[in-house]
Order: sequence, then C-alpha cells, then structure tokens
Amino acid sequence: MRCVVLSARSVSQWVHVILWMLLLSSVSVGADEELRAIEPVESDRRGTRLLDIGTDEFRVRGHISDMAFSPDGQLIAAALMNTNTPRIHLLDVATGKQVRLIMVEEEPQGWVNCIAFSADGTRLLWGEVDGSIGMWDLAGDRLLFREKLPSGMVNIVAFANQHDWFACGTSDKGVHLREFANPAEDIGSVQVGEKPHLPADIGRNAIHSLAFSADDRLLFTGESNAGGVSVFHTDDGKLVRRLIDPDAGGRGLANHRIRSLAMSHDGNFLMAAGRRTVKREATSLKYGPTNVSLSEVRLWDPETGEKIRDLHGPEDYGKGYAAISSDGKQIAIGDYSRLRIIDAVSGEASQTIKLPGWWSGEPAFSPDGKLVAITIGNAVALFDVQTGERLHHNPQSPVGLPRAAAWSPTGDRIVTAHQDGQIRVWDSQTGKLVWHRELAPVISRNGWMAGPCFVSFTSNGRSVVAVGRRDDPVEDLNGVVLVCNASGGTVSSTLHLREVRHAKISPDNERVVVATSQGRGGHTRFTAIQLATGDVLFSIPPVYERVAFDSCEAMQFRPASRTLDVALSGGEVISLDSLTGEEQHRFIADWRTKGQMFTPSGRPREPSLREGAFSADGQTLVSSSEDHVYIWDVEAGTLRLKIHHPHAKRCKVCLSPDGKTIATSDGQYAANYHEDTIRLYDVETGNEVMQIDPAGNRAGVLAFSPDGTKLLTGYYRGSATIWDVSR
Repeated sequence: MRCVVLSARSVSQWVHVILWMLLLSSVSVGADEELRAIEPVESDRRGTRLLDIGTDEFRVRGHISDMAFSPDGQLIAAALMNTNTPRIHLLDVATGKQVRLIMVEEEPQGWVNCIAFSADGTRLLWGEVDGSIGMWDLAGDRLLFREKLPSGMVNIVAFANQHDWFACGTSDKGVHLREFANPAEDIGSVQVGEKPHLPADIGRNAIHSLAFSADDRLLFTGESNAGGVSVFHTDDGKLVRRLIDPDAGGRGLANHRIRSLAMSHDGNFLMAAGRRTVKREATSLKYGPTNVSLSEVRLWDPETGEKIRDLHGPEDYGKGYAAISSDGKQIAIGDYSRLRIIDAVSGEASQTIKLPGWWSGEPAFSPDGKLVAITIGNAVALFDVQTGERLHHNPQSPVGLPRAAAWSPTGDRIVTAHQDGQIRVWDSQTGKLVWHRELAPVISRNGWMAGPCFVSFTSNGRSVVAVGRRDDPVEDLNGVVLVCNASGGTVSSTLHLREVRHAKISPDNERVVVATSQGRGGHTRFTAIQLATGDVLFSIPPVYERVAFDSCEAMQFRPASRTLDVALSGGEVISLDSLTGEEQHRFIADWRTKGQMFTPSGRPREPSLREGAFSADGQTLVSSSEDHVYIWDVEAGTLRLKIHHPHAKRCKVCLSPDGKTIATSDGQYAANYHEDTIRLYDVETGNEVMQIDPAGNRAGVLAFSPDGTKLLTGYYRGSATIWDVSR
C-alpha cells in the first residue's frame, strides 16, 4: 500500500513550504495566465417551483443573535446575525409566521447584537456589533435614530422601568444612559473624556448585561471577566457596591463572566447568571474539551448586597444564560442540552425541557409567564411553561441549517439531514414526511456540537446511510455510521469510530469510506468500513502517524468501480483504491496564475478548494474559490474552464448526474449577505442557462434528482424546495 502525505501541519513552516514547491514542480496543475474566465450573460430562463418541503415557522434565514417578547406578548423580535446591515424579524406568537422584517439600508456597519422593546411597545431598541445603536418606531414603521457610540461593540440594551431612559453596555466597559427625547446625547454627571459616561469606572471588563432597579434609582452592570456585579446610582453615577459571591474564591475559577441580569417586578431580588470555566478533570466528564463551562445563577438583595441563594448545581453545564418571569416566581436557565424552569423561592425545578439543538442566547418569558422562548440556531423554540410542550413544532419542522441531502435512485424519495441531529425521509411527489429519526443528540453536556454530515440512499434504494458526530464521554468514539431500512427507518446497524466529516458509499453497497478529522487542517484520515461487519479495511494515513491530509471537500465513487476520488481543501485531488487505500492518481487543482502564487511579502500562497463536487463518472471536478467556478479534467489533471461568479466569497456547487450542468448558490458570510439567486451553468460552454429565485431564502444544500431534471434546494431556515430545471 502506498500513501502520499500531502500536507503536514505538525512539521515546521519551512518543511511545509518545501513540500508544496516539490509538489508544484512534479505535477501538471493547469495554472495558466492565458486561460481567461468566461463572463456569462444572465439567463432569462427561470426554474419552476414544484414543491416545498417542511415549514419555516418561527425560523429565520440565519443564526439569531438576540430575541425579545413584545410587552403585549403577541410578537417576538429576532435579530439576525452575520448581515452587513440591521435585520430584525417580527414573528407572530400565535401562528409562528413572520409579520414584518425591519431592515436598515443605510451605509453597511454590522448586524444587530442585542434588542429590547420599550415598555409601551411603541419602540424597538437595538445595539450593533460595530458600536452603533438604533431605535425603530413600530407604529410608524420608520427609523427614529441610529448613531455610532464612541466605544466598542454594543452587547446589551435595556429600557428603564419608570423613566424614559435606555442604557447601552459596550465591549470597552462603557455604559451609556440616554433619554427618548434626545437619544443623541448621554446623560449623567460623571465625565470621562469629552463625553459623559455612566458609570465612571468599571475596571477592565466588557459589559454584557444591565438591569435597572424597580424605581430606576440603581443601575446594575454585569462584568464579563471578573464575575461580579457593580451597582451604581443613576443620578450621579457613583459606585454603590459590588456584588461578589463570598464563596467563589479558591475553586480554580477561570473565564468567569456575568451573562444575564434581571430584577424581579417587585424589586425584592436581583437575578445574576453567568458562567465559569473549569478543567475537565474537576468534573465527572471523562472525555471532551480541556475546559468545561458551568452555569451559575444567584439571587441577591439589591438594597443590602447580600446573597439570597444559589440556583445551580456543581455540574450544570452551560453558558450561564437565564431569565426571570414578570411575577418573579420562576427562573428559566438555559444549559447545554436542556432548559430548566426553577421556582425562585424553593430553588426546585418544575420543568426540565430537552433542547433539540444548539442554543445561542438567553431565554425569555412571555409577559404573562405562560410561555418561555429560547433561540436554537436559526429558530425560536417556544415552550409551554406548565407542560414543557414545544409549540409550532412537529417532525416536519427541521431545526437549524441543512447539512446534507440526497435523492433515492428512483427519485421518489429524498433524505435530508439537519443541524437538529435528525434524519428525515420525504416523499418527493407530495412533500410528506415518510419517517424520521435522531442520529445523535446535537449538543452534549460539555457543549460540543454533534449531528449528521452525510446522508445517502444505497444504490439499490433499500437502505439509508447517515454519518455524523455524537458525544461519547466513555470511549471517545464520537463518529457514528447509522444504516437504516429505507422504507421505515428501522436501524439495521450502528458503527462507532473517531470524528467524521465526510463519507461516501461504494457502488456495490458493501462499504463506506469516511473522512475522519478532529476539525483541524492537516488532520484528515480516510477509513474504509465494511457495512455488513463493521470491519475496518484500511485507514490512511495510519492512526499512529502524526501527519495527515487536509480537510475533505468532496468524495465520489466511480460507477461499478473500486476507485474513489477525493478533493482536499489544499487543492489536492486523489484517486484511491477503496479496498486497499492505494493511491492511483493525483494532481493539484491549482487555480492560481503565476502572479497569484506568492503573497505581496513573497511567501508562497497555497491553492484552496473550499467547495467541490465530482461528476457521477468521476471524470469532472467542479470547485469554487473566491469569485470563480473552476471545471477540472480529473484524468488529465488540468483546468478546462473557469467561470466568473458574482459572489466574491466562493459559492456552493453541485453537478448534475450527467455532468453537464452546474448549480451554484452564494455562501452566507458575516457582513457579506449578497444575494439568494441560484445559478445554473453549462459545463461545456460556461454559459448561464437558468436562474432560480428562492424568494428570501439562501440555499446551503443543492442536490440534483437522478435524471437531472429536478433540483432540491435546502435553505438555512430549514425548509427545502424542489424545482423543475429540465433543459
């Protein structure tokens, strides 16, 4: 068996550079100054929408940075992360539908990081990542005010209880207090520099949480690193006291920060929630990250500064987000994998609700205390406090981003995998859910993410194979391969191995080859597994080797063949014997011209292949880097065609089974929202042949039907659409 190690991250940088120079000198790479990019003309043909799969209820098109109930409890505002201008979705609590999208089309500055409703529900206040604050008139549907503060990112905004004030906490320890009537000016008697700030000195800690006392006489600020709460007079900005747990010392605290502050409605106690980080050895976890985050929730007397009680246990794993009901009787704590409803007096849990996915913010009670909401990726999960039942949710409502999708060989079924850890099989004619099952819980006690990365039908259509990640604190075998009966989802076998990032099933359905990785560059190994027995046929490089391949971006078996083609992020394209692991062919998919091979400082610039797809016969590879799509001849190892694409940050790519059509979708990146249009190109000419408009959805997954006449587009919201793309 012969294995070529292509990228060694554990060796010195100079060895790495020399290796790349040797590779570039030994292969024909197709880097050609004369090969000019095709500039395709936009096509006037449009794909026809055939069928929608799933729903978008209580879902937005990307991760939610913050959310809040309106004072009347009828709406939830959800701010969208990773946009270049503010975008806030208003969702109807009764139906789960979006009723309004608030957008600011001024000069791009950044996305909304935090939001709050005014007490009368007429204004929506937000803070942005670049330090701007904005206020929206909900009745008039217009922007009232937007200004950049003389400080860092705005982490928290809060309205006062009795006065027309609002406060903003920033990442450079600033707290700004302002009035509705004149939001452009800070108020307060303490001067710091040229602008009045409140308070004067909070040490070197960013402010992530704020709370006013019931009468607005006091302002409480949570510290990001010191783990304490500072109390200030709002009339003069003077520090009254700091609230620090007397029992917190001597326990190896690290990264201690306050995440949530809330005052009970009667003003009798202040809730302070946060997290501390401890070494894994200090917990009962055997495997996982070196440092583990624990939630800590405490109640304080706001007048005396005395601690009333703790509401956390020794191993409540989480980030330390919490909320208090308006009557002060219940507290919701969002831990990893669960949402707990705690009685504020007894400290006992009345509900423990399993969270089916990653959550990213603090929970929120409805004004009447009957509902509690928490964000899970791109969804707002809404629960009945008394029963723990999740509202507006059923198995047809996927949670989180799509991970993978595939058609059955006959085209009558579709299997999808989502970030909620679920595998779903759908009828492609009706859009009805046939069956679903969980691959693995997607969030562990230590906060590690899990979930599927690959799903596919076997070539005979009898089985579904799902591959992904689970959390295994016992044997540290986090990779999982699940084989199910295609008709009903009954599990026929389960295999466990190390981390899995990609996979492919052999044409004879006898084995699966998985790309295992710890999530770092230069750490990928290819392992072939016999599906019937679970036996490992080979692993390259062997597990005892310290070096390995770059991350895998595409895999494809050739029809009726043992040959497996793989494309790696560093540009390496390798053909392997899937029974032995022996390398058969290799080339570098190097899109660079001679002028692009070195950085301005003279350092070698490596090629990159971040999105890739092989044709069914393995003869063609399509890749995307920066603002071009590249078409490669795999056998010759040369670049056949490059197409200029309007998205500058690379795009998703998918090849039709006959290898004649490419489908592309823009990636969705921070501060680079771009457009939702899906484009189809002819492989031979590079001309655009069709466009698809998904109407406000961004496709993260593309999959052609077996006959190439239909295209499945899986959206970041969780739903999907089947389009007629016949040419």
